[in-house]
Amino acid sequence: MGLRPLAGVGDLLPAAPAQLRHPAHDPQRVPGVRSEPPRGLAHGQAGEPGPAGMTDAAGRTGHGTEPTGDMVNQVEGYLLWQARIAEAEERARAFTEPLEWLTTAQREQIEEHYVRDCLGRAKADLQRVADRCRALRGEYEERYRQLRARCLALLVAALAVVAAAALLAVAVAQS
Repeated sequence: MGLRPLAGVGDLLPAAPAQLRHPAHDPQRVPGVRSEPPRGLAHGQAGEPGPAGMTDAAGRTGHGTEPTGDMVNQVEGYLLWQARIAEAEERARAFTEPLEWLTTAQREQIEEHYVRDCLGRAKADLQRVADRCRALRGEYEERYRQLRARCLALLVAALAVVAAAALLAVAVAQS
């Protein structure tokens, strides 16, 4: 069973919600879902820079060979999907184990069907989560746009009041 590309859900199928690609540049891997892990924790243990804590004279680790966010997302998605496959296969074996009367071919066929069904449901679940993440992103972007517009309107109104007060003060001082 191979992995197939799915539009908008990363390079591997299915992608975890944290793998969603967004056209807008954002310092976070998936805006509003999860931030990128700290740089120093990517290779070593907590607080250790890079492999085995080694740095160069300038204090850099790996000489710029740290994986990009997309590559990390792809690897993470692949590993999550492989874990989902292994879990489905294990559950399929547990399902057919008590059915001693099945032939080997029948057992394999039922296990394959069970795994396909589980993975189909997992794909649908992940797609629903991804769709919900996109919808929430749109809602929050709209709210943020409205908030910016209100703040700008309040700023313009405050500046107009200050300018009017200054003009009034100048007019009173001249008369």
